[in-house]
Amino acid sequence: MHIGLVTLGTRGDAQPFVAVGVALQRLGHRATIITHEDHRGLVEAHGLEIRPVCGSCREMLESAEGLRWLASSDRPLEYLRAFDALLTPRMRPWADEIDAALVDVDAAGVAWMLPFAMQAAERHRFPMAILSPFPVVPTGDYGAIPLPHVPLDTPWVYRAMTRWLHKKLWTFYQPDSTRYRSQHGLPALSGDAWSAVLARDVAHLHMYSQEVSPRPADWPACAEVTGYCFLDAPRAWRPPSALTDFLAAGAPPVYIGFGSMTGMDPEVLASQTREALKLAGQRAVIGMGWGGLSAFARDADDVMILDDVPHDWLFPHVAAVVHHGGAGTLAAALRAGRPSVIVPFFADQPVWARYAADLGVATAPILKRQLTAARLGNAIRRAATDPLLARRAAEVGARVSAEDGAAHTAQRLVHHVLA
Repeated sequence: MHIGLVTLGTRGDAQPFVAVGVALQRLGHRATIITHEDHRGLVEAHGLEIRPVCGSCREMLESAEGLRWLASSDRPLEYLRAFDALLTPRMRPWADEIDAALVDVDAAGVAWMLPFAMQAAERHRFPMAILSPFPVVPTGDYGAIPLPHVPLDTPWVYRAMTRWLHKKLWTFYQPDSTRYRSQHGLPALSGDAWSAVLARDVAHLHMYSQEVSPRPADWPACAEVTGYCFLDAPRAWRPPSALTDFLAAGAPPVYIGFGSMTGMDPEVLASQTREALKLAGQRAVIGMGWGGLSAFARDADDVMILDDVPHDWLFPHVAAVVHHGGAGTLAAALRAGRPSVIVPFFADQPVWARYAADLGVATAPILKRQLTAARLGNAIRRAATDPLLARRAAEVGARVSAEDGAAHTAQRLVHHVLA
């Protein structure tokens, strides 16, 4: 069976889909990743086919509109306006490119934020499942992601918040959805695409661990939590000698990296990080990502600058992980049994930051607007030296590392599309 896996966004969005693709191929199926050209190296390094669509995510996020979107993450109404300005002009070509990329598949696993892929499945008459690294099905246990957390004891309010967000997001997708459906003879939707697929009991496979966020009891049977989808480094990969020499030259350093997040002034972020490391008295491995720490100095003896190193190899060698709270980075830190310091930027990141702190595997989240060198330095010192935090991270990590979410997700995907 030929299965198309459709995801757009940063590396953190693409990587779990690649892990599922590898697991599907081990089951004897053909997996094609449909995503941005940015991720070609990642996809092909793991022996999968890529069908590039929708231009460069990095160029989009580094545009003026993209930077405004990332910077607005803690202001919901501004976030939605920035979403509209950035993505609405791109939706028509995205819908057509995704449709063309899916023309010959037998089934698909599609990211929740891509209703155009859902419509393509409907048009081409193949089965699909929704894949998501964060909760997307309404529940009375918590509110909508990425709306701010509001501690309530009223389940109907939480469900209403999620449904409101879905309807609000749908106002941006709806014009091109209506055009697409009319063009291809599909019936008009009476509501939003996400409610429609839930009403049809389409499988929703959530690619995170129940250790971090248990499955809500009020979810429908079609909604499952399948586990983190880890992607190990290719077998041929070897760490650079400069990195192994740096790790051997002293106590375990901390890792600091903010992935693809570019919503802060890199000079300011780099300056705060340098000062925080001095205050914490820690060595560091710096992951450059897509620009969050692009202004970091390269001439310090106690700092190693890296462009890209597989987290599954690196994180067991560090004392703590300082990151943005992306689901994939948190998963890798948990798997390695290392405490986290989380500075959430965007979308679901504040949620994972809060869950990690509640689990006792991370310090209290440091929101962007609260970030200072002193606050970051104190958090780094605690994460690297607190034995209680280290022990809890190791305990949770042992359970998370025993999961095989990629294999489980692949098995459940095949089960649902063949049902």
